[in-house]
Amino acid sequence: MALPSVTVAVATYEPDETLRAALDSIAAQRYDGSISAVVLDNTETPAAEGIVEAFPFADYHWQLDHIPRQSTGMANLAVARDLGVQFADGDYVHFLNDDDILDPDAISAKIDAIHHHPQARGAYSAITKADGTVKHVPPVVVDNPLTFLLANLRPPTLPSALLVEREVLLDCPPRRTLPHEDICGLIEILLRTPLAYVDEPLLRRTTPPGMSTGRVSQQGRLDTHERYAGLRAELLGSQLQDHAQQTAEQLRQQLATDERA
Repeated sequence: MALPSVTVAVATYEPDETLRAALDSIAAQRYDGSISAVVLDNTETPAAEGIVEAFPFADYHWQLDHIPRQSTGMANLAVARDLGVQFADGDYVHFLNDDDILDPDAISAKIDAIHHHPQARGAYSAITKADGTVKHVPPVVVDNPLTFLLANLRPPTLPSALLVEREVLLDCPPRRTLPHEDICGLIEILLRTPLAYVDEPLLRRTTPPGMSTGRVSQQGRLDTHERYAGLRAELLGSQLQDHAQQTAEQLRQQLATDERA
């Protein structure tokens, strides 16, 4: 049976050596199926185009698409990932930011994990953080990722660690319409399919997270709490519902403090 094809959708904002390293990590994949890459560039500079055009891997299909800049970095990411799914020609889409690096076995390991899972149409993995430490996902979260998301309003993994069947992503609401692209995007995927998990660090971050602690992200987390109130009541027990309410209240207090500052 032929292996499924995979498109890696790379969002880039400051195209330099980090983008080149991200593309190198795609070309270094030890995967026997077809791999393509689409680079979503919203830098409004010619830098990304030069990097992609000069990339010396003729066996891969590279596509560069310019997208208009949005008002915030998180909005930029959401639009880039929407377009990455739209332009992808693979059976699966692997998200990747330009400052993240794929392990050479990232795609093959995730496809293998999906094939060995009775229902999964996507997979994710542990990651190596910018400080060199490895972030594993605890078994209790692997077994109940949707519960974790609804209760804690934070994702157990990064979009750059996700490989998901394109048809699943096309069935999800556009990421740019969601209050918090990372969290809601994963919730919407999990409402459509379970995800296989590979407990190996198949993604390496090269820069610390930045936008996840900003005001826009915090407000997005709070809006996510409101958006999925019905789902939370349906899936969470009273203790976890109380925990979710406490998390939301902490966010409200933090936002109020920031507004007064």
